[in-house]
Amino acid sequence: MAQSTVHILLPQTAYSSESLIRGPKKQAAAYYLGNADLQTVSWNVTNITATMVIQVSLVTNPVESTDSDWFPVHTVVFNNQTTLGYANIEGNFVWIRAKIQGWSQGIVNNIKVAY
Repeated sequence: MAQSTVHILLPQTAYSSESLIRGPKKQAAAYYLGNADLQTVSWNVTNITATMVIQVSLVTNPVESTDSDWFPVHTVVFNNQTTLGYANIEGNFVWIRAKIQGWSQGIVNNIKVAY
């Protein structure tokens, strides 16, 4: 099945002294497609030193300002890297978001999810 939905989990964001940012919640594959369980997350970063965590939730209306309703499904540690990458994430999740923590330099050009 071809991917037909793309959401931006985190738009272009440059480091500006915030070591932790959470992107807004976006609908995951199961939100619309019921039993759909494959999401592809892609990222494009420049000279970044940080940890990217892709988090998901099964809660109907998860709290976005904390991690209490969320759990991690994929983590990437960047050490002064410029890279493009992707990961396939399987699971019937309702919501998905990106979190950047331990951020000390660089630019997130984008983080996207497709399904």
